[in-house]
Amino acid sequence: MRVPRGRLLALILPVLAGLALVVGTTQPGLLPGTTQPQTSADAPAQAAGQAVLDAASTSGDAKPVAADKATRTATGKTAAKAPKALYAPTGCNPAKPKPHTVTCNSLFKAGTDLRPLTSNAGPLPDSLGPADIKAAYDLPDGGAGKTVAIIDALGDSHAEADLAVYRAQYGLPPCTTDNGCFRKVDQNGGVNYPADDDGWAQETALDLDAVSAACPACHILLVEGASTSPYDIVVAVDTAVRLGAKFISNSYGIDGEDPEEGTLDSHYTVPGVAMVASTGDHAYGLQDWPAANPNVVAAGGTNLYRDPANPRGWSEQAWSDAGSGCSPYEPKPEYQQELATGCANRAIADVSAIADPASGFAIYDSGKSGGWGQVGGTSLSSPLIASMFALAGDPRPGTNPATYAYFNHGNDLYDVTEGTNGSCATVLCTAGPGWDGPTGLGSPHGVATLAYTPQGTVAGHVRDTAGTPIAGATVTATGNGTGNVYHATTDAQGAYHLAVAADSYQIAVTRFGYENGSGSLSIVDGQAATSDYAVTKIATQAVSGTVTDGSGHGWPLYAKITVDGYPGGAVYTDPFSGHYSVDLPQGAAYQLHVSAVQPGYQPIDKQVTVADSGVRQNFTAAVDPNACTALGYGHAALTRFDGWLGTTPKDGWTVTNADPASTGWTFDNGIELFNFISSGNYALASPITRDGKAEDTTFLSPVLDLTGDDAPVLSFGGVYVPDGNSAFDADLSLDGGATWSSLAHHTTELVQTQVSIPLPQAAGKDSVRVRFHFQGGGNSLAELDDVVVGSCTAGEGGLVAGVVTDANNGRPLDDVTVADSAAAARSAVSSPTPDDAALADGFYELFDTTGAHQYTASLPRYSSPALSTTTGLNSVARLDVKLKAGQLAVGSTALAVSKTMGQIANQTVKLTNTGTAPVHVSLGEHVTGFTGVDPSAAAGWQPLANVPEFTYESALGGYQGKIYSAGGMPMHMLSPSARSYVYDPVTAAWSPIADMPEPVMRGAAAFLNGSLYVVGGAGMPGVLSTTYAYHPQTNTWSRLADLPAKVYGATAATLGGKLYVVGGCASVCGKDPVKTAFVYDPVRNAWSALPDYPEAESDAACAGIHGEIVCAGGYVGGVTNIKSTYVFKPGSAAWTKVADAPYEVSQMAYSGANGRLQLAGGETGTGSVVSQAGETAHTIEYDPVSDKWSSLPDLPQEYYGGGRGACALYQVGSLVPALRTTAMLPGYDQCGDDDAGWLSEGSTELDLAPGATAKVAVTVDSGKVTQPGKYTATIALDTDSPYAVAALPVTLQAAAPKAWGELSGTVTDTASGAPVSDATVQVCTMVHNGVCGEVSYTLKTDAQGHYRLWLDKGYNPLMVTVAANGYQPQFRQVKVMAGTATVYDVALPKI
Repeated sequence: MRVPRGRLLALILPVLAGLALVVGTTQPGLLPGTTQPQTSADAPAQAAGQAVLDAASTSGDAKPVAADKATRTATGKTAAKAPKALYAPTGCNPAKPKPHTVTCNSLFKAGTDLRPLTSNAGPLPDSLGPADIKAAYDLPDGGAGKTVAIIDALGDSHAEADLAVYRAQYGLPPCTTDNGCFRKVDQNGGVNYPADDDGWAQETALDLDAVSAACPACHILLVEGASTSPYDIVVAVDTAVRLGAKFISNSYGIDGEDPEEGTLDSHYTVPGVAMVASTGDHAYGLQDWPAANPNVVAAGGTNLYRDPANPRGWSEQAWSDAGSGCSPYEPKPEYQQELATGCANRAIADVSAIADPASGFAIYDSGKSGGWGQVGGTSLSSPLIASMFALAGDPRPGTNPATYAYFNHGNDLYDVTEGTNGSCATVLCTAGPGWDGPTGLGSPHGVATLAYTPQGTVAGHVRDTAGTPIAGATVTATGNGTGNVYHATTDAQGAYHLAVAADSYQIAVTRFGYENGSGSLSIVDGQAATSDYAVTKIATQAVSGTVTDGSGHGWPLYAKITVDGYPGGAVYTDPFSGHYSVDLPQGAAYQLHVSAVQPGYQPIDKQVTVADSGVRQNFTAAVDPNACTALGYGHAALTRFDGWLGTTPKDGWTVTNADPASTGWTFDNGIELFNFISSGNYALASPITRDGKAEDTTFLSPVLDLTGDDAPVLSFGGVYVPDGNSAFDADLSLDGGATWSSLAHHTTELVQTQVSIPLPQAAGKDSVRVRFHFQGGGNSLAELDDVVVGSCTAGEGGLVAGVVTDANNGRPLDDVTVADSAAAARSAVSSPTPDDAALADGFYELFDTTGAHQYTASLPRYSSPALSTTTGLNSVARLDVKLKAGQLAVGSTALAVSKTMGQIANQTVKLTNTGTAPVHVSLGEHVTGFTGVDPSAAAGWQPLANVPEFTYESALGGYQGKIYSAGGMPMHMLSPSARSYVYDPVTAAWSPIADMPEPVMRGAAAFLNGSLYVVGGAGMPGVLSTTYAYHPQTNTWSRLADLPAKVYGATAATLGGKLYVVGGCASVCGKDPVKTAFVYDPVRNAWSALPDYPEAESDAACAGIHGEIVCAGGYVGGVTNIKSTYVFKPGSAAWTKVADAPYEVSQMAYSGANGRLQLAGGETGTGSVVSQAGETAHTIEYDPVSDKWSSLPDLPQEYYGGGRGACALYQVGSLVPALRTTAMLPGYDQCGDDDAGWLSEGSTELDLAPGATAKVAVTVDSGKVTQPGKYTATIALDTDSPYAVAALPVTLQAAAPKAWGELSGTVTDTASGAPVSDATVQVCTMVHNGVCGEVSYTLKTDAQGHYRLWLDKGYNPLMVTVAANGYQPQFRQVKVMAGTATVYDVALPKI
């Protein structure tokens, strides 16, 4: 059993005297063979346990602030700690916002129940007010006559009244409509205010109160947007500008930005207006727009708290949830060019202010929040900074206020240097000196930094003495008066450009390999100066040599050499000789850094002086003896327990138990108990998790030969918790286990340490063994990990290295496993070498024993040639590999046939294997109805017409180019629906088809033999076991044999003319998923049980591919999905596990196109690499031949819960978010069971030897079509080779027989003349005395009201009936004439 962490602590804390197993502290090591620690530790175990319990009690929905951290101030005193709090988002800050909408960025301080803390009596204790804001940021008085505009969405009818309460509470002068201080308008500047919204009212209260606190004398303009659409919001922004506001706060944003934001950027680009926007409340990597706009001041967030130890009286840290990052869409502005932001584009933030609700700001809102609250978020920092701009004075006309703090060079700012908002380990998420992502340049110290600074520009070129442009030169301007320093780097034309504050400057020009240039100039406000520079190139000398192993082998090493300041990047040695060479300018000393590409070597740093001649510098790299991971080195025994599970040891180790019935040492991966030593698998003897049952168990090594080892050691990580008479021992034997001596013995003391025990007595011995003995019961336990015996020594052998390429085209191949045929463990995987221009990708390197060896090279879809080489002692043998593969060439690019209906055409397709290995070819047909697309050329998802209603989890299938959607759950209903639709790509529209026999949602769906099968699902009431089939030819449904069990959320696939259904839920998905799997035989109309699926799940993806059913993903319960992938070959006894999907996912769209399984969108589960939980837009596919996953173009929108069914990769509707959108991925829109009845091939499976050719007969039978016209299909050519083969398009132009004629017409509305779509046109043939003959046709009009039918004139006379909902039917008897068109237009009068 697994003991919960809290219970484990409760059990062992009484005996954990100073041991903090799980909170990151380290217990002093124990001396070998002793019972005393080397040093003492007296940290109380109770405190350690409480820290763990505190951490465990934090709700996943609550957001604790950044961890407590005491800091040292300049006075040497210990600074106060930043306050902690839980907080909850306001109503306008949803966890999952709708796409293309803005949300506010405000959060309430919350109680332990995660509800906002509020008070009717007055501000909450410790809430900050106007005096605090003024003191913390050293704000001046002023702002009279300045107007700060607040842009918010939706209405707040009590905004002015609430503002009055706030200002009265703090003794601020009234700000009302009557006295002209306050004005509220709608987005157009009028008084047609939007309806109240509680969430946005909270945001409005925050914004108004923040402006009042920072600038009490400022006027306030509140502009209310009609909705959260950015298109309404920018109208409100325009209105604020039109009404004269020079300072505009935008406390909202689109999380993560939006690809269309550039179309709206102009509304925020208003020279002479300070546009300020919050960066967002979702931490690093999810910054907001419009803060990302380079013409907007991006307001980041801090945690502000009182700190008597700081002369300022306050301290600030980066707020853990402040938005920051690199914009994917906005260009890098000129004012950030000199900063090391780590972004190629715009970096966020610019400046910052208080945002953390823990230190938060008092607001008053009489609405839903119920009075006074403590609020934060970057929605607070935005209005504060906008108000500070107002205090600084009007921006200079024509200038961008976002540049002001940058031109001031960070002066008059508090540099926030502590705190993080992510784990990127760069300035983008870690506060530090100067600019950083969470806080920008810092927080305002007064308002001088927000005022315009006189400025100008300097531009020019850097060239050498011959006039050649110098790229990459650094031009540095240092101000003589201000001390400001500006940097620019020249482009490919040698051009540079600097925007600088007005001052006189010293100019320095530097470029590696050139003598420095210099100059001076002065810049006045508004000046655009030009200054060119010439630099002289320095002569270079070659620094060359070799890098070799220095720990025993002496072989050449493949190594990376970097030179400080060298702009040419890293230099690499030749892996076969170890040689390198680099040209460096003479007359200087350089620092060289050498690191072996293969892990396990220690780096080398060496200074090399280059005079007026070449320098020879060799390097020998030493192996890291602690890691001992370098090729050709190892220990006598190294046991990290990777892959060890259960009670069975590996690698010659054994376990013996005094009581055979006891469990003894087991091997765990954190299931039974946590690994308190390191991570991964480990060895465990644990009465504490086995109901206290006593253990007496020994873990024994194999016999080890230390003949060549003169300094062996035993090292291991160990944890021992005693109880009663327990004991833990490590022993050594030099005679294969006959006699033993003690190395370490522990009884009553706790152990948590890394042990290293020298074994001089074992040096040179050939029969060495070690053992670990544990005995104890109750609450005792012992853990072992990373057991090493012996020192790091060189093995006898050499290296084998080379490059793997494709024998057909010479391209390098990565991920190829090259292995010794007689010893598979001696292997390596080829990998890319992207930074080494001299060495192709596909490089591998392995260690082998001396002598002749045979090798194999394996990569799916390739075959290995015979490989052999002789490995020399301490040398490198080169063995390049050319992998063979079949390659199919198709002799035709397309087939086109024109025949009169009833005629047959025979053609041949020439197939040739131009490759170097045999190839297997599978041919299959797919009706397209339109021109097919090469799957390898798919550029992205293409939007289609919206599905007619908001419906999710419908049964979906693609057949003959059309999409069918049946049932599902409409958003406006609380129950399943029977309504069904078809999408026709010819008309680009959806139209209704026959309703399902009963309402069904979340049924398993697939096309089989031309019919759409829907199996099981949720109906009214309850879960179903029904099997329904829709027949497109007749627009009818039929019921077939019921599934043996009731399930919904199951997954369907077709293979070999049969229908497979896998998994699902018995009653409630997430509660009782099932493992059952069934197969349906349409010939017998019967279901049969299959072997159970390995995991109980629902909503997976399955397809029939290459004679197997392939399934991936699925929903287990809660927020847990799986990424497991399994295959089942009909007739086998079990499913087979194959490569996992890249992430956990369920409720995705899926298909089996092109011999692979595709997954699109879906719900991702906890621990996913895509997200912690939510929907995804990723599209991936699995290749069962190579057993690998790869990426396809992402969906336009994250989603899950849309229509689902086997075959054809379409996104139709969505549950989250609610969508009616439809999209398809070209080239993945047909699969399986979609044969063209008029097309057949003489062979569907064939094998071709290298160079062999086969001719496949293709028959086109126009007698199999019922109407003249153009028919299109493709012949898919799937192979087991690594190369994509485009499908072969086939076109049949079927002409009508001479005796046939056309009946066509248009149906319109009598009154308006508008076309009537979807009208029913029934054509009754061979009418006699008013009675129809046996044959009749039912047609539907298209979107233009057209209908058309060809018939043999022998069917005359015809009775045509035209009907539509809401119209009176019309009848007429007509005749068709051979070879001509009979037109019957019908005008329908309304009823």
